[in-house]
Amino acid sequence: MFAGLTRPEAEAAARLLEGLDASARKAALIPIELGVVLSDGAGPHLLDVSGALVLVVGEHSHVPGAWVAMGVPSPLCGVGAVEQDGHVYRWIGRMEVAEAGRVAVLDALDACTDRDAVHRWAAHGGGAVSTLIR
Repeated sequence: MFAGLTRPEAEAAARLLEGLDASARKAALIPIELGVVLSDGAGPHLLDVSGALVLVVGEHSHVPGAWVAMGVPSPLCGVGAVEQDGHVYRWIGRMEVAEAGRVAVLDALDACTDRDAVHRWAAHGGGAVSTLIR
């Protein structure tokens, strides 16, 4: 779980995740240090449960305490809103989208005015291309 963590990051993550149930662990994002990666002020860099890199790109414009985050397209890109819970982040809502649809999905996420709207936004994708995390 969380492939790609250094030993100190993995040990810290294990302590943070030990009390969480399987669903909460699946939604968790672990902060990592990538000193050689430049991201023009965005961050932190996070790893999801599969070891995929996720970058927090900025605060959500309408949802207090929420941040917009996105992963690397391979071939789909995980896009959504996250919140910080202590030293761990977790998805509020997430959608997997093709690169061609990413801007429209980000615009729709930006239009969400509260957490319930983010949940509805994530559920709108439906089926295998969307994951709703509560």
